[in-house]
Amino acid sequence: MVSLVPSAKGFYKWTDKIVRNNGKPDCTGSFTPLGHVATNYILLHSDRNRFLLCEREDISTCIGPYIRKKLSDA
Repeated sequence: MVSLVPSAKGFYKWTDKIVRNNGKPDCTGSFTPLGHVATNYILLHSDRNRFLLCEREDISTCIGPYIRKKLSDA
């Protein structure tokens, strides 16, 4: 779930909860337990077509940018 409005720092909070899985390990060989909650933050670019994915509300913890690919760009 992504927050509807950004924080005072401009980040949107993104919370995921594992509610089911396939019972197989991930690419590192680990299992994520049911009920695990992951919280990350999204920082949108002003053009609304790019964003950074961040561990905290701190740009030094971000990866990206992720770029929106429109069907007409394919």
